[in-house]
Amino acid sequence: MVDTAAMLLSTDWFLPFWPLIGIEVGSQRCLQEGCRKIVLRFMDGAANYYLINFSHERTDSTRQSMQALAAQCGLNGTAKESLEKLVAHMPEREQFYKTAWLFCSFIEQISKDPATDDAVRFIIKRSRREFSFARECDFNTACLESKSPWDVYTRGLTPELPDNLSNVMSASLLPGAELTRILQQITPAQSEGLLQKFRSLAKSLYDVEVENRWPAAP
Repeated sequence: MVDTAAMLLSTDWFLPFWPLIGIEVGSQRCLQEGCRKIVLRFMDGAANYYLINFSHERTDSTRQSMQALAAQCGLNGTAKESLEKLVAHMPEREQFYKTAWLFCSFIEQISKDPATDDAVRFIIKRSRREFSFARECDFNTACLESKSPWDVYTRGLTPELPDNLSNVMSASLLPGAELTRILQQITPAQSEGLLQKFRSLAKSLYDVEVENRWPAAP
């Protein structure tokens, strides 16, 4: 995720959407330009992202560069915390995002189910309203149609998936943010009840076995 975060924050098309991931700063250009330098550094002249060095030493160095950049650009408060979470090494991150995407794919069914705890239904519906604007954003079009030289460059880094960065936003970061928001507002007992309902739906609708616990959120 640290490489993806650097690439995402380096683009022009994503600049208006920074608040959606909790980064609202007055010095966007400082962070954006810094991320571009970091991207060029880890690409190290390669034309394809999948052919670069993915060693622990390199990724850790990139993570440290992102953290240093946050300090250099004067990030503090929520923006600093959001960026730190985005680039942190978290073994369960991928599993959490997969779980969040699956959860959000039938969240409406859960919110409309009379058997769902009333307080949980209210929180889910409120979350749906809060995230409605983000769900309506067409990240894919913004990514693919941007003609800025840098955005053309970043699309070319994953030639078989030119919309890779917009997919990360739509399928990982936003569902993850919404599930995190919901879980932060409910009690452990409500969380357990929601998990069991989620597991039941995942099994009946997709024949997917979901673990009997929520993965740790980023």
